[in-house]
Amino acid sequence: MQFTKEQTSHALTVLTRLAQRDPTHKPAVAEAVRRGLPASLQPAIRAAVETGQPMADVLAELVPGLDVDGLRIAQALLPPDSVALRFFADALFERLVGVAPTLETEDAAANVGLLTKRAEALLEVGAPQQALPIAQEAVALALEDPTLTHEVAQRVPEALRVLSRCQAQNGDHDAAVATARDLLHAELFTHLQTPCVQVARAHVVLGERLARAGRSTEARAEFEVAREQFEALREDPLWYVRDTGMRIALSTEDALLVATYAAAGRLTELGAQPDEPVGYANPALDPDSLRLPLLTTRMYLADLLEDDGLAITELTELAELSQELVDTDPDRFLQLHSAVLNRLARRSRHFESGEQFLQRARSAADTMGSLSSMSGGAFVTEKAAALLIRAAAVEVGNVPIRELLDSLREIVDLYRTARVPETQLAGSPLLTAVTQNLLEWARFTEQAQDGVEAARLAKDVVEAGRLLHTLDPTACFTLLEALLTRARLEERAGHTEESVACLAEARIHLPHLTDEEQRFVMAGAICNNLGWRYRSLGRTAEALEVAEAGLDALGPAVASRVGSDVKSWQLAASLIVLVNTVGPANVVRRRGDLVIAVLAAAPVPTQGADIERNLPRLGLSVAIDRIIQGDANGRDAALRALGQAMTRPGLSRDVVHSCAQLGYDALCRVVDAGQVDDAAAIYRLLVALTGDRTDVGTFLEQAKAATELVQAYLTVNRRVEAAKVIRDAMPILRSPEYLAARVRDLGQSPEDFLASLDNFLASVPPY
Repeated sequence: MQFTKEQTSHALTVLTRLAQRDPTHKPAVAEAVRRGLPASLQPAIRAAVETGQPMADVLAELVPGLDVDGLRIAQALLPPDSVALRFFADALFERLVGVAPTLETEDAAANVGLLTKRAEALLEVGAPQQALPIAQEAVALALEDPTLTHEVAQRVPEALRVLSRCQAQNGDHDAAVATARDLLHAELFTHLQTPCVQVARAHVVLGERLARAGRSTEARAEFEVAREQFEALREDPLWYVRDTGMRIALSTEDALLVATYAAAGRLTELGAQPDEPVGYANPALDPDSLRLPLLTTRMYLADLLEDDGLAITELTELAELSQELVDTDPDRFLQLHSAVLNRLARRSRHFESGEQFLQRARSAADTMGSLSSMSGGAFVTEKAAALLIRAAAVEVGNVPIRELLDSLREIVDLYRTARVPETQLAGSPLLTAVTQNLLEWARFTEQAQDGVEAARLAKDVVEAGRLLHTLDPTACFTLLEALLTRARLEERAGHTEESVACLAEARIHLPHLTDEEQRFVMAGAICNNLGWRYRSLGRTAEALEVAEAGLDALGPAVASRVGSDVKSWQLAASLIVLVNTVGPANVVRRRGDLVIAVLAAAPVPTQGADIERNLPRLGLSVAIDRIIQGDANGRDAALRALGQAMTRPGLSRDVVHSCAQLGYDALCRVVDAGQVDDAAAIYRLLVALTGDRTDVGTFLEQAKAATELVQAYLTVNRRVEAAKVIRDAMPILRSPEYLAARVRDLGQSPEDFLASLDNFLASVPPY
């Protein structure tokens, strides 16, 4: 049974809608089109344009099986500027270019046209790198043709336009501008009369290329000329060649021939002068056909407006006008409407309220989503940009972070599944805005009162950070901040294992952080947090490894900056205390210079109980070690640092007492080893540190150290030095507290002890 065209069209439309609801019916759509070839091509193309996917995909998949006649029929039926059929056009012109050599044709014009269409089809599906050499080949084939026939000449302007677009999309903006000027020159040479559609469009092309190159003043001038010509043509579409005073009358074919030779720099071969004007009449023009190029020109002009308010006003009007066009033909005009909405959303970012910006961003993203769906997956970069605008609009307190997360997730999915190479978004101002928003969300979640809810919200922040890092490796710092935030919140909620997992992941990403300053601080923060978490879990070996890695990451530069950077001081001090807590004593002492530098730079008041209590003790240990080692310079540096630390206002009695105990214990050890001079040096250090402290515990330790040193001096018969120690320490040796302690610890009465001191001093002349 043979179907009519109307019946076939209706059947394919019904099948397409069925496949939209249930994708398993797509093979039935393909089979229906295949059975009716080539007659089914026209209704299938109509269904793809009017009904949408999956018909366009079906057509693209059928192209490899078409014979030459089928390919030519498909080419003749392909509507211009179709969004829905972009991938079909790409597959079609790939086949046509491929079969052209087998046709043994010498039709240069046809080959130029095919190459140009093939390059443009690649541009339309987002593959400019593949398109560029094909566009270059098309222009070269046209301009290098020895005959430069009228048919070839007709193909030159379009080939130049596509080449210029390829160059621009590949980042070669200077070349794109130069090619666009060649295009304008060729159109002006051919179409002397103005206004003229071809010339106006060439001005738009040149303006767009200049704008991309950052030459906004020149671009604005080109767009203004184009707008004037388009508006004039809408007022008076019936125009003819004006009286130009030409010395010779040229036919249309002759004019094209001269223009093409001019573009190739071969005018002299025609015997003409370079400044000889040429021109020919054009048919009447439909004013409605100018709405699209005129709106496009106005959109580009709005891009160049410095005043956001004026730009938003103009773009708002353009959005309304382009929506009217979409209502008549979505396949042809939705791309322009989407571009206008994207620009409107971008402009509103710094001008309108957060809610208005978000609404515009949502509208732009939704429209671009429709456009991408209609095309079967084209517009990947444009859709990502629209989603990025929406993500940038999701500010703290505006809407839930889930919308930002969904936008980023969809962008990443685009690049993972797209049929075109991934486009790098790094450096995009919008991506920077999303990064800043994400950091704000991290800070916002950490301030939440409900710890469990904050930890849950932090998971979304971390996932968004991972997605952002996937799109832009330079966003590593944001991911690390998100992971640190979540680690702190998980710990606050009592989820130590989850906190450790976040910090361990952060440590993995740390090498990807390229900024040296950020890496310096982040390395210390990650290792410090992770090390203390390991310690709380009893995993001391891992805690020690991480803490030492943190100190290594901070590097030697930390010693020179802890005095001016409180954050660096806190990290270094905390890591030093952690190493001392979980590792053997010699581990910290190997880093004596860093300990002393950190101790000397301690802020007022000292930050953190563990650091306040342990850091002076560690500094004292380093000083004692250097005394024993005979390192005079190291000892003096340690003494200065300790002196500064021990005399700071607000230092607790417990810290001073703890240092006094440490000094006394060290003195006893060296006395037992027979190192009397070292014991004397430690005693002087202890006296200098404790000073005139009045708390009982501190001066009891000093009194005990004094009596221990006296006994050491007497053992080696250094009575004069022993007597000096007694005289200097007499106030604390005679104190009721110390005398009571001797009774308690040694059972010696105060009277006997004081008599022994007086008798000894009487036997030794004053020093």
